[in-house]
Amino acid sequence: MLPPFAPESGRAIVDWASGAQRGFVLFGVAVSCTEDSAGASVPKETALECDARNFRRARSKDASCPVSRHAAEEFSGRLPGRHRVRAHGVNPFTGSVAALESRDARAGSGPWVEQAVRHVEDLSELLTQPGEGQPDFLPDPHVIETSAGERIVHVQQHRLGIPVFKASRQVLFGEDGAVREVTGDHVPLPDGLDPVPELAARDAALAAALHVAAASSRKVSGRRPRIEARHRQPNRLTFLAKPPFGRMKAHLTWFFTGDAARLGWRVALGLPDGEGEFEVVVAADVTERTPAVLYCRRQDACVAATGSVFRYSPDEQGAAPADFPPPLAEYPSYRPAGVPLDFRPTWVASRSTKGPAADAQLGSRRLKGKKEGGRVLFQVADNLSWEQWLLNPFYVCNFLHDFFLLFGFDSSAGNLEGDDFLRILVSTSQGGSRLIPAGDGDSCEMKLGLAGPVHSALDADVVIHEYVHALVERLVGGTNNVGMMVRPQSRGLAEGYCDYFALTIQNYARRREGREERFVFGAYSTQDSVKGHRGQAYDDAFSGTYGDLGQGRFIEQHAVGEIWCFALLQLNRAFGRLLGDRARGDEIGWLVVVDSIKKLPTGQDAPSFVEARQRLYEALDAHRGKLLTLEEHDDLAREARKVFAARGLGTGATSAGASLSGIHEDLTGGA
Repeated sequence: MLPPFAPESGRAIVDWASGAQRGFVLFGVAVSCTEDSAGASVPKETALECDARNFRRARSKDASCPVSRHAAEEFSGRLPGRHRVRAHGVNPFTGSVAALESRDARAGSGPWVEQAVRHVEDLSELLTQPGEGQPDFLPDPHVIETSAGERIVHVQQHRLGIPVFKASRQVLFGEDGAVREVTGDHVPLPDGLDPVPELAARDAALAAALHVAAASSRKVSGRRPRIEARHRQPNRLTFLAKPPFGRMKAHLTWFFTGDAARLGWRVALGLPDGEGEFEVVVAADVTERTPAVLYCRRQDACVAATGSVFRYSPDEQGAAPADFPPPLAEYPSYRPAGVPLDFRPTWVASRSTKGPAADAQLGSRRLKGKKEGGRVLFQVADNLSWEQWLLNPFYVCNFLHDFFLLFGFDSSAGNLEGDDFLRILVSTSQGGSRLIPAGDGDSCEMKLGLAGPVHSALDADVVIHEYVHALVERLVGGTNNVGMMVRPQSRGLAEGYCDYFALTIQNYARRREGREERFVFGAYSTQDSVKGHRGQAYDDAFSGTYGDLGQGRFIEQHAVGEIWCFALLQLNRAFGRLLGDRARGDEIGWLVVVDSIKKLPTGQDAPSFVEARQRLYEALDAHRGKLLTLEEHDDLAREARKVFAARGLGTGATSAGASLSGIHEDLTGGA
């Protein structure tokens, strides 16, 4: 197995299947990387994961906003009515303004997407820096709506029809239809960029294949991939094939290193047998005998040696009869406006483990049931057999589809249904679990394999965790811009969200059944009831704060995520205590967390823990006087600040972007 994460030093962490060891291994590859993400020189033999963006050489060493108050006031004087704009913060890597807040703006007219593009164009004078031309943005056609009625439109930066690597802005509209804020990041691009590549798509795909294969000890020939299809678009979208990778996809992108904008080929490829899906950028602006790999990151989210269960896990409760879908009483009681009384769609399309939201397969096999009295009856002879490995995740993932529909992950937000259904690929091989994300119109893939002596498909902790990875990928940056959670803190946030939902969804059901709550993630799949897959249980003895990031074990993405997960768990518990209702506390927590994920800023060096904390506060504030009374909101808002301050995320908490360096925690200040 390839390593799931590489910290900023360029080294790759191996998370051994036994869970007993975790260490550093440097994989040598034949294709050179230029620099790592910390800006340090990388030897000729480099790590699999690398990043030529130099985050240490910030364009703006001044933490103050690049737009002065005077400039914002002067600009506001030209806006209609009482509309005023204030600028906040700076993106240090690009030097661009981090946020433009609008106050007293009038509600616009026309489609949200058109309004968003027009608003960004109108504000280009404030968004750009001296000497920089107006950035070009293309909108994501999917408009995301929060539970409070706010709408979010994502716009991706382009130049000459070619997308800029991980450069996007978000436009937030309030529930009244007026624009509220523009956040995110864009890259200052010079004039005169040449969109014609010197390196062919086939050569770039070969370089990417050799780079990834070298770290997996696979033998790959030097023969160039075969072109299967090529589109006549400025980004030169090309589909290729080369064993053992299967189908590969490549298109041009502008890659900003911090010093220059380079033309590159963005290549997506995957190894067989669940060994990993990768995003690679190969320099396209020069012809070299050894093409330079500017960026390589593993895309599939991994939990090594994991497992899933019947309703919880085989070591907690035996397999019990269940309806597909279950009765409405088994779902949370919260119902958003506009959702029908019975919101549950059909789970089974005919009589197999395939439906509108999920398709569970082992190779080419699906579990088939038989029709009895107008219903499909799935019969499994052995509850630990391959048949159960298909049935269990199929049930859990369909339930999660319905569950998140209640909390704002619907079709407009890019949920997993229809053409975007989830593929559940079950294996008889060792390998734990992983989620391979995909943009709108494509299917995400959840891969589930054996985790030692047990199977990951029978551990609900793991199945829920992987499903939430798909949710995060679709909500952050828009449905067509997956792969935004790549910086060290960002990866930790994603892992934290996944553990948080895995534990709280099941504990919500356990309390309803009078069962004891559990706070060990993956106890069944690891056969470890003390720590599970993590470094410790999420109980009252939990230790770790924001200031620990970048130290000891808190450099690996799952360990980083533990701190964020624990803060969210404490938040739900505090909400339940203040509201006098644990179930309502969970529901408010879920609602606010999903809304905050939708609002996370994107960019070259985002989102960070501090930014995620702030978005959560904003999501909570949106329900003041609505879902929550004024008194309830104010109590919950004060408690939320105490919870985050206890984890070191008080008012004064800062970091150097979303890296693990420059961390400064604040354990005392309510934010």
